[in-house]
Order: sequence, then structure tokens, then C-alpha cells
Amino acid sequence: MPSSADGARFSPHGGRAWCALAALLAAGAGLASAVDPQALDWQPALAAAEPWRAFSAVFVHYSALHLVANLAGTLLVGALGFFGRVPGRVAAAWLLAWPLTQLGLLARPDLLHYGGLSGVLHAGAACVAAWLIWHERGTRRAIGALLLAVVAIKVASETPWGPALRHPTGWDIATAPFAHASGLVAGLLAIALVEATSRRSRLKRDSEGVRPSLSEGGERSGEGAVLQTPLRSKGREGAVLPPLRTTGAEAPVVRKAHLDVVAVGSLVLCCFLWGLNQVAAKAALPEVPALWQATLRSSGAAILVWLWARGRGIALLEHDRTSAGGLVAGALFAAEFFCIFVGLQFTTASRMVVFIYIAPFVVALGMPLIARSERLGLVQSAGLVVAFAGVAWAFAEGFSRPAAGALQWLGDALGVLAGVLWGATTLAIRATPLSRASAEKTLLYQLAVSALFLLIAALLEGTPLPLRLSPLAWGSLAFQTVVVSFASYLLWFWLIRHYPATRLASFTMLTPVFGLVLGALLLAEPLTARLVVALVTVAAGIVLVNRKA
Repeated sequence: MPSSADGARFSPHGGRAWCALAALLAAGAGLASAVDPQALDWQPALAAAEPWRAFSAVFVHYSALHLVANLAGTLLVGALGFFGRVPGRVAAAWLLAWPLTQLGLLARPDLLHYGGLSGVLHAGAACVAAWLIWHERGTRRAIGALLLAVVAIKVASETPWGPALRHPTGWDIATAPFAHASGLVAGLLAIALVEATSRRSRLKRDSEGVRPSLSEGGERSGEGAVLQTPLRSKGREGAVLPPLRTTGAEAPVVRKAHLDVVAVGSLVLCCFLWGLNQVAAKAALPEVPALWQATLRSSGAAILVWLWARGRGIALLEHDRTSAGGLVAGALFAAEFFCIFVGLQFTTASRMVVFIYIAPFVVALGMPLIARSERLGLVQSAGLVVAFAGVAWAFAEGFSRPAAGALQWLGDALGVLAGVLWGATTLAIRATPLSRASAEKTLLYQLAVSALFLLIAALLEGTPLPLRLSPLAWGSLAFQTVVVSFASYLLWFWLIRHYPATRLASFTMLTPVFGLVLGALLLAEPLTARLVVALVTVAAGIVLVNRKA
């Protein structure tokens, strides 16, 4: 069996299916050169009536230079797959990305006509790069990472969110940067889907005692051996997290009855970050529309969680019956942020954050239906009410008149609904097999599903992304994505799995207090005596809720 310089073995048949698909694309483009472009090209107005254009559009070229350039690109991408010895399933991913690339153009209805191979070629390069990163090591993995970085930088430099068409110097046609971005995303989505399907198939064969061959994608060791040892997720503080299994009972999760020093410190840090997040989001709103903020931070954080899990060897794609719970939790998460960002257009941020924090009441009322051990006694219930009352009183100064306009009641109602959805998300995690999944997988469900729904909402809203952003806006988006939506949410879902949910929820009352303090310091918002009283009552409420029944 041949091997690379790094010792990783590959199939001698690798790359054949890939080259065959590249040849098909090139031949089709050559044959279609004699056909009227409008008979085959992509037109969003005809997407529903003539869906086959998602395939035929790649064969359309508007000039001889356009055709020659794309044929050269096809030769280059074909060579990538050939020398990379990619297996047949990577070619299948490229085939899947073919129509997905054109369907992605529905996001740009102002692109009335599109034809050419360039979008699908970007998808092919993304498929090869992702496969090299995923399965190879050493130099070959570095080549994959470099290839993906180059493609991503090229796409970003073309500002695909800008004008639908660009007119490069020396070209006799216009280019469509968004098609290149659509191809990049379609390629990554397609290879991820194919890899997930392949992994599930391998796990099924493992359970039946069948070992996959290298050509089917078995994992390689440095010596070229096929590894079948399942990975085990790493927990902290003695927590037992579920391993990557094919058979056997699920490992139990050690759940602590009370909050320890680690939990308290983590909660205070999370609340501080969430309070600062309100300030960061508000600072970026003049430049970045609200729903686009939510979409970008969920999408970026989902990618970070996936990379984090891959780097730590944490399984995300095994069949563990969490998909239903994950979809429910993700949909609730998306609906919560939709209500928050839409509601902020009709009410003030201070009123919104108060109504959001009815979530602990939702959790407290719902948890006894899931775990009788988490029922609150009279003292704990009183502590929860005291903490909420203190926060509400701190914001009550602005309740006397609708400062945000006649539709303030609508924004307030959406805030209440967002709080209910937040509490429902916590309950959904605890009530389904998702409670036994790793924190990374739980968070990935939230972010990936919400990113999809929020993207749809942002596109339907019709507000475009700005072409340029200030350093403040970029910093805000980076903070919301990396620190809040990735790091702090990962920590929060880990806490939910290992500590009592009702007591965790009571601690989150600190978030609006931090929001007020940081708003006063960073946005020059007034700091009143009521805020000091709120700090005292929140502290008292936390003490009461954490008293033993």
C-alpha cells in the first residue's frame, strides 16, 4: 500500500472519482459553449420553476476568456484531488456542493444571471482542503490548512457582501464575488455532511465487528495502522462524560447537589461577560443590524466549537439519540435571540434585560417535572423572588412612561417571550438525552441550529450588511463571537450538566446588575441608588436560594 512522506497510507485508487467529476465539468462547459447562455444560466426568478439550472449554470460561459480561465481552474482543482489522493466520498461531497453553490445565490436576488465554474471550483478546493485537514497529518495537513486559508482570504478580499458584480481590469465579463463565497460554504457543508454519514456508517460496522478499509476512510496512526479505539471526552472536577461508543450503556454524569467554589467563580465570570455583551451589542448596533449580529456571532462561534472539539478529540457526530433534543434546544435558542433583537427595536435595552430574566422562574417551575430533587423549598423560592425584585426595582425608574415609543409594549412582550424561551432551552437540555452529551456538543447544537434560523430571518428582513466596519464594530463582533458565544456559553452548558439548574439560574440575576455597572462606566449611563439596593438584594437572594432545604 503506498504511503505519504509522513507515513500516512492512502488508497492507490484515490483521486480517480475526483478527476472523473472534474473531467465531466470541463467537458460540459466545452459542449455548452455553443448554447445560448440564458437557456442554461442561473436565474433566481426561475429557481422554483426550473431547478435544473442549479446544475446547468456551471456549463455557461459568457466569453472565450471566461471559458478558458475556468477550464484552467478546473484542471488545477482536479490536480489537487489527484495528488491529494482523495477518496470517492470527497468527490461525492464536491458533487453535492455543485447545486448547493447555485442555491446559495438565492441570498443575492439582485444577481439576476449567473453562469460559470468558478463557484463550484471554490467548493472543490474547500472539499480537498477540509479532507486533508481532517484525515492527514504533518506536511499534508499543513498543505490543507494553507489551502483553506488562501481560499478564505481570497473570498473575503473580494467583499462578497458588496455589489453583486465586479468588473476586474483586463476581463471582458463581470465577476460575482458572492458565488465564490457560496461555493466555499457549500463545499465545507457538503464535506461535513459526507464525513458525518461516513462516520456513522463506520460506527455501525464497528458495532458489527467489521473494520473499515483505508479507502473507506479509516483513521490513520503515524505508523499507518487503522485505529479503532474510541475517543473519550475529557471532563473536569471529576465529571464523567460519555465516551464515543458503539455499544454498551451510557456513562453517568456526576451531578453535584450544591455550588462549589469553581461553580460560583465560573458563574460570576459568565454573568460579567454577559452583562458586558449587552454593552458591546449596543455599541455595534449603529453599524451592524441586530439580526446580522446574532447570525454572525452564532455562525462564528459554531465554527470555533467544532474546531475546539476536533482538537481535543471530542466526538460530535456519533449516534447517541441527542439529535431531537439538540434540534429543539437550538430552535428555542434561535427564537430567544430573535425575540431579543427584534424587541430591542421597540423597547429599551434596560427593559429588555429585566423581562429576559424571568427565565429562572421558568426553570424553577419546570424542573420539578424533570427532577424532583431540584424542587425549591419556601426559603429558596423566597430568595429567588427577592433577587428578581431587587433587579426589577433597579430598572423601575424608567417604567413610568414609554420612553421608547408607542410600540414599547410589543418590545416588552417579546422580552417576556425571550425569557420564557431561555428557561425552556435549559429545561429542554435537562429533559432529553442532550443532558448526557458533552458540553461542546450541546453548545454546537445551540449555535449551528440558531445560526441557520437567524440567517433566514436576517435575509427575510432585507437589511444588508455594511461594506465596511469600524474597529469598534469588529471588536464588538469578535467579543460576542469568541468570548461570549463560544467560551462563556461552553462553560454555561457544562455547568448546567453538573450543578443544580435552579441554583445556577438564580445566579444569572447578576447579569443585569453587571450590565448596569458596565453601561455606566463604558456608555456613561446613570448609576443610581436603586442599583446599589439591587446589588444588595441580589446578594441576599443568592444566599437564600443556596441554603439547604
